[in-house]
Amino acid sequence: MVLFHLGGTLALPRYFGFHLFDQMFAFGDAGVDFFFVLSGFIITWVHAQDLGKPSRLWAYLLKRAVRIYPIYWIIFTVILLAALFSPSLSNSVPHDFPTIIRSLALVPQDPAVVGGTGAPVIISAWSMQYEVLFYVLVAIFILSRLLGIVVSCALLANYAVCLSGEFSFAQSFVSSNLLFLFIYGALIAYFCRSSIRLGNPLLIAIFGGAAFLLIGALEDVLGTQMWVIDRRLGFGFLSGVIILGLVRAESCGQFRMKVSALALIGDSSYSLYLIHFPLISILCKIGVGIGLAGTFGALIAFPAFLSVCILTSLGFYVAIERPMLRRLRIKSPSRIESGC
Repeated sequence: MVLFHLGGTLALPRYFGFHLFDQMFAFGDAGVDFFFVLSGFIITWVHAQDLGKPSRLWAYLLKRAVRIYPIYWIIFTVILLAALFSPSLSNSVPHDFPTIIRSLALVPQDPAVVGGTGAPVIISAWSMQYEVLFYVLVAIFILSRLLGIVVSCALLANYAVCLSGEFSFAQSFVSSNLLFLFIYGALIAYFCRSSIRLGNPLLIAIFGGAAFLLIGALEDVLGTQMWVIDRRLGFGFLSGVIILGLVRAESCGQFRMKVSALALIGDSSYSLYLIHFPLISILCKIGVGIGLAGTFGALIAFPAFLSVCILTSLGFYVAIERPMLRRLRIKSPSRIESGC
């Protein structure tokens, strides 16, 4: 997603008007599909034993809320205040209290009303609105498996109804194919917990990753019209293949993540997700202000801005996010262990 947003921003006429990177990473938004499948997997892996046990509901809700909201609120507030006090950016953020409160709560908002993605201030936070919806669905299953099944059937019925025409934003929001990606990730988690064996899980992961990149490259050349199905489902399916292969490969000893730097970057991914888009905008303004322009400027800016985004998110994670989570006693998911 960072490469997708960075390439797209550098291509804007008011910055560099350079289109190489936005063309190279045009399929980069498929990272959202991977994120949804991975999220469904992790939440199910961690909380599968909590389903149907209402006594565990409060602990689940508290853990999920603490994991996503405090960091989001900090970054949201900083960006909002900075924009409000900037004459050139003031009109780009909401000024009315209800919209701000809904944004802070990650309540879904109609893009046609709010503008952009339906998530003002941090526009990429639209995906977190779906994340919260999935958290709510899991909470219902924890409260009662039967109630969870009933609600899931209602969502499927709503999805079928919405296929026949256009409906209100609230109804269409819960009929998105993105929910299927969460469910798909959850099913992969159950599969990984099962005794079903895979012959060569690392090879499966490599195949999934290669297919993901190959199809992405083809989409860059042929355009999204090449798809005969929803592209989100296509990239989501391959994302699940990658996750399944890697999880089983790790449990079998075929694959180990021993590079602490890469693990740290992974840990800081939430900070990167929240910070990168507004930071890219600021960096582009600075770049143009100091004289970077055209092809040469873009070739310098791309690696430089990418590095700044990663380093900033790492610094934020180490200095703020990690200490906060430790104080609030939010632990990382336990090591995944299952049979090959």
